[in-house]
Amino acid sequence: MDNANSLLSQHPIAKGLVEGGVSLIPFLGTAITGTLNTRAALLFERNTTLLTNELKTQVHRLSENKIDREFLDSDEFTFLILDVLAKNAYTYEEVKTQLFAQILINSTLKGTSSTPYKEGFVRIVSDLSAQHIQIFTAVFRKAQTFTGQHQINNEDYVKAQEIAGEAELTQSRTIAYCEELIRYGLLSDWSVGRWEYQRGLYSVTDYGAEFASFLMSHVSES
Repeated sequence: MDNANSLLSQHPIAKGLVEGGVSLIPFLGTAITGTLNTRAALLFERNTTLLTNELKTQVHRLSENKIDREFLDSDEFTFLILDVLAKNAYTYEEVKTQLFAQILINSTLKGTSSTPYKEGFVRIVSDLSAQHIQIFTAVFRKAQTFTGQHQINNEDYVKAQEIAGEAELTQSRTIAYCEELIRYGLLSDWSVGRWEYQRGLYSVTDYGAEFASFLMSHVSES
């Protein structure tokens, strides 16, 4: 992790900006170069430390016999580590560091190590904000309460206003976040294909349920 952090803090983009004369930009130039020369490296180091501590915390809750030893020796595990380290280095939200750690740990467990394209989960956590994740979690938890009768009655959806109240956001911003979650395949627009289309009704996709299950259950159960 220390080696990866060192490489990330010396990213060629930073070198290119400095050599490209960015320091000559009025007002912003010195602030940009100062950030690249000092703050970026400190942030990468801090994020790596946070990830390391989170991994230690989660590993202590694991039973050794639940670890898939073959997966630890695989190329997939190597690339997953590199992907998590790189994405975590560029986040400023600590909740995402916790999720990156969960993805990495849950990827090593028997029964979940075979989950295909775990890098997709890393990309989702990296791309979305903590508020996106909060909204998705709210929809998923509500969806867990639905029964077959809800489906028969066409009531197996979560309203945007319900989510907005829980997330303490405006309804318009909540809808915007939900639309982005649809783009990642985690939510679906419940009203699509139905008579009298209503905007702002959402359900969790099968992929969204898989994503939530992968993140939320296995470490705590181990």
